[in-house]
Amino acid sequence: MSIILALNSIRVVFYLLLCPQYKLFRVKRLYLLSLVLMTSILTYAQSPLGDEGNQFSLASGYTTAGIPVVASYEMGVYPNISFGIEASYRMFSESTDTATFDHNIAGLSFFGNYYFNEMLNMDEKMGLYAGINFSYYKWFSPDDYLALGKSSSTFAVGAQLGYRYYFGSFGLYIEGVGSTDHVGGKFGLTYRLD
Repeated sequence: MSIILALNSIRVVFYLLLCPQYKLFRVKRLYLLSLVLMTSILTYAQSPLGDEGNQFSLASGYTTAGIPVVASYEMGVYPNISFGIEASYRMFSESTDTATFDHNIAGLSFFGNYYFNEMLNMDEKMGLYAGINFSYYKWFSPDDYLALGKSSSTFAVGAQLGYRYYFGSFGLYIEGVGSTDHVGGKFGLTYRLD
């Protein structure tokens, strides 16, 4: 039954994102997509966090908008679902036709993940997950950059796909992220607080 539900969810996702006669704005489509995904997977799998687990993660990586340093907290709210908050900092150098601008970017993200462990018969030491995120980024940029009419802040909607492997309470993870602000990946260390 879980395979049928997953296939139906994928069909709905492709319809929402790709069907030209479905004339919602991109953000509305992503919002609707997130609702479909969250409701279609609420009854399956057991994440390494369970429904009351907590974990803290530190990471770095590479994005199209600089090298991030990331700290996050994630808590299990259902056997296969977790929600969390993430703070990030990036330095980014942007070149235009006339100048180069150095930016410092602080971010705050709220995310939800679905763990596929039970669906794929994975060991609890592992965690394969996918999810969505909603983020706010504040750009600290030179005054002459803002004079060009550029924005100093950004709201972003995105998705992530990641894999964790636990060695007792500690774990390593790798995650790919794509959003309306940047695309990239990160690698980090996780500590379960159970």
